[in-house]
Amino acid sequence: SNSAAPAPPPPRLIPPAAVRRIQGLVKDAESAGKIRIVSGGQMDAEARYVAPTVVRVADSSPAAAADCPFMQEETFGPVIAVVRVKNLDHAVEYVERVSGRHPLGLYVFSNRRAFQEECLSRIRSGGAAINDVVVQSAAPNLPFGGLGSSGLGCYGGRYSFETFSHGRAVVHKHLNGALFDPPLRYAPFTPFKCRAFRLALDYLPDVPAVGPVVAWVLRLLPVAALALLARRLLPAA
Repeated sequence: SNSAAPAPPPPRLIPPAAVRRIQGLVKDAESAGKIRIVSGGQMDAEARYVAPTVVRVADSSPAAAADCPFMQEETFGPVIAVVRVKNLDHAVEYVERVSGRHPLGLYVFSNRRAFQEECLSRIRSGGAAINDVVVQSAAPNLPFGGLGSSGLGCYGGRYSFETFSHGRAVVHKHLNGALFDPPLRYAPFTPFKCRAFRLALDYLPDVPAVGPVVAWVLRLLPVAALALLARRLLPAA
């Protein structure tokens, strides 16, 4: 048969209330003259359908965006706003005002590497993609999460384990470990103790990449030497 296959049904939102919410945001902004629908706009709450919709923002000033609920709320639907900006400075100011400084996602469309890097450096975001959208959240080896007002923490792969785990620091010391419990730690803090502390902080060596036992020995040797010196000198200080 040469008959064309039937078109697949359009995607639907799950609850009708979600459609009514989007309808309200778009209708209120359109009635107030803040946006103009340039494509799509068909919505049916009973059918749970929202057509892919593009709207144009009438006033591109950041102050106007702050007063428009449509620009402040996430639609969670196939509706996107287009804002015409003068330059990158204008775009950065607009993003900061609308998203609360840190958007969840930043998408830059340009083949100019310098422009890409400038956008990434000037607009901090939870994630970003160059010449694409959303794909960064699908990569299992990359963290997904917000920043500041767009969220805290991240998950995905090992990042999920780290986010929902707690690294607890535990120090074990023998009850009779007087060698590593120098009087330097306790009041009164004499000028000699202060000088010794500064000396220890300035000259404790960095521990190389060795096993944990060797690392502890290397780190504690200068402390032990300083403790022994203090025990000898403090009575006379």
